[in-house]
Parts: sequence; C-alpha cells; structure tokens
Amino acid sequence: TAWETEAKAPAEVERVPLQDAGALAGVSMAHLDAASNTESLWVGTNDWIPLALKGEEAKPYHQSMLSSVDVAPILDVLDRIQAEFPGVDIWTVEGQMTNAFLYDTIWRSNNDEIKPGVDGIVLIFSDTKARLVFKFPWWEKYFEPVLQPIFDQVFAAYLGGTAGTGDNCRSRYMKMQLAKVKGNGASEVGMHYDNAMYAGKGHRIHFPLVTNPGVSFNVTKARLPLRLEEGEVFEVDNLVVHGVRNDGDEDRIHLIVDILDKPVDDYYQLKPGQSCENPTTLCPN
Repeated sequence: TAWETEAKAPAEVERVPLQDAGALAGVSMAHLDAASNTESLWVGTNDWIPLALKGEEAKPYHQSMLSSVDVAPILDVLDRIQAEFPGVDIWTVEGQMTNAFLYDTIWRSNNDEIKPGVDGIVLIFSDTKARLVFKFPWWEKYFEPVLQPIFDQVFAAYLGGTAGTGDNCRSRYMKMQLAKVKGNGASEVGMHYDNAMYAGKGHRIHFPLVTNPGVSFNVTKARLPLRLEEGEVFEVDNLVVHGVRNDGDEDRIHLIVDILDKPVDDYYQLKPGQSCENPTTLCPN
C-alpha cells in the first residue's frame, strides 16, 4: 500500500560487549576520544552523515555532533502552552485540541508496538515518501518564532545560505516533533529502524531538551551508546537499528527534526483540531 510502516523491529538484535563493539561495527578507531573509550568511538563532528551511507553499520560514525544551543527558550514555550491549558496535560490528545491529529490506524498501531507509552507533539509531518508535507497549527502559533532563529544558525553551515536569514532551511523541514520518553522505565522506544522511503531522503536531527544519566540511546546491533547532553544537537542514522530507554527519575524530552537536502515542493497547512486519517492524501477539512 502507499502508506508503509514507518518503523520495523529487527528480527534479532544481539547485545555485544562494549569492548568488541568497534570491531563488530567497523567503526574507525580515529574517532576514539582519549578521555573516554565509551563515548566518542563512533561519534563524528561538524558534518552530515552522508545519505549514501545511511543504513550501513560499517561506517566511520553513527552520530554526528553539529552544534550547541540554549534549550531554555524551547522549554519556556512548552511551559507557556501548558499554562494556557490548565487541568490537562498538553502531551495528551485532550491537551492538544488546538493542534491537529494523525489517526492513521497503521501509524498508530506501529507507534503502540515500537514506542509504547512515548508521548509526542507533532509540528510538521510528511507522508512516507516525503511528497506531501503538513504543517500543524502549533508550529506557527507557538514554536516557529522561537525555533526558527535557532535553526537558522544551526543549519546554515550545512545547507548553505546566510546564517540568520532562513534561506538555508525553512523550505526543507520534512518532519518535526517533540518526543517524551517517561522516566523509571514507564515508556521506551524499542530497537527498530525506519524503513519508509522518507528516511533515506533526509537527515534525522535531535535537540536534547531534557535528559538524565539514566537515559540510554543505542544504535546498531552492537547497541553502541550515543552521547547525550542537553543542548548538544546531533544527527543520528535512523536507518540502522536504534532505541531509547529511560531508567532515570526525570522524563527525557527531545525535539526531533527531519531535514531534506533539497527544498520541499509545497507545504499544506492544517487547521486547529483537524484530523488526518491518512497522510498520503490531503487531510479532510
């Protein structure tokens, strides 16, 4: 069907001792940090992960550190929205009645299987082939004024254009959402890889907003641990198996952005409260 499953659990994910992980994954020893042999072995810096290498476990690195940003203004937006809707949790459907909704049954069942208990706030979403891209109401109303200046600076060096003008990234957003993995193991992102066509067309960027030492974000069959610090922006290869678990006391919140190498043909603006039954077709009014 046109609406493909977006994430697929691997048939088998084996746990490999950390000291053997580099050899198994073919990770270059050049990325070994003298201060830590568990943190930077598979971490690159200041560059995109080439799209042609996405999905290959035997490549120099699976995480690329891009920039550092102040996340306080983004968290302030979440606090401000919550203050506008007292008595409801803005991470729930009831708390997002002025945003828009995805109700595709395959997408929802896939999320329930791979990401049980994970809460999200969608700002931009595409169909599985990245041909139709939808902007959700909360993007323009709440988040764009705060996020756009941050994006202009972070992505200028990678997409061209002049930093601060927005000509380098504003037409390239494919997906954008906030994801909350609740603490004390109450939710998790199971080991999976993104197998829809869109995943090979863009770069998966994470902005860690809230994290803690109990969070583990692992990639590849060797379960290589990623470096996680609040405000440290990074790209991760979402075509290799990856998963997240939060055994800390505090919820983990990331802003996740999928950005294309070329501009999106057109965006469709969703209305407050609008539901989208199938993102491969235009949403009903």
